[in-house]
Amino acid sequence: MKIDFRGDVRDFLQINPWFAGLPDAVQAALVDAGRRTVLAKGQWLYAEGDASSGLSAVLTGALRIAVSVGRERDVLFDIAGPGAILGHPVGLAGRPRLSTARAGARSQVFAVPYAQVQTIGEAHPTLTRALDELYHYQVGYILLVAAGALSLAPRGRVAGRLLLMTQNRLDQTDFVPVTQTDLAEMTGLSRKSVHGHLQALARMRIVEVVYGGVRILDQARLLALAER
Repeated sequence: MKIDFRGDVRDFLQINPWFAGLPDAVQAALVDAGRRTVLAKGQWLYAEGDASSGLSAVLTGALRIAVSVGRERDVLFDIAGPGAILGHPVGLAGRPRLSTARAGARSQVFAVPYAQVQTIGEAHPTLTRALDELYHYQVGYILLVAAGALSLAPRGRVAGRLLLMTQNRLDQTDFVPVTQTDLAEMTGLSRKSVHGHLQALARMRIVEVVYGGVRILDQARLLALAER
């Protein structure tokens, strides 16, 4: 199978602030212990209810993170793009996962199994503490999403979600690869409503709706809307 990513994994993952903050020896050990996996569009990396373990980093493509809200329905919660790292504290290894991650497009993921993470953590306690910090960041992100959904008017909800996704992108671009259908699902609004709000933001020159996503033109004004 042809693999898109040909760069050095360790160099690439420096765009992730969490990974970049790890000691050199820990970075090297994780990269040595992991392997690359190519996922076809729609293929699962893990499913809700699976045992949580290890670390996974997105190298190319994107992972769609969905949460079940009933037997027959999953809701899209987030889209993890290149540089995103998913993981759990060592103490939560083996607990059931609370979400499903599947490839939104052909994607390459770098995975380090839990057994290797544990071994590296025993040799380098810094990693165990860092995993707690990673989980804390992930929980904080979830709380910000929930607070926006509870407190913001519809346009502010759209603005806030775009802003969060922009700030969470690690390639330092203002482009958010999210469709209007995806954004509707992530904000609890109808696609028609999201379309209307995006068009209004476009007329104000705050965003530009482009092929495959939304480009942020004015983060300061988008933030002002997200704070209302």
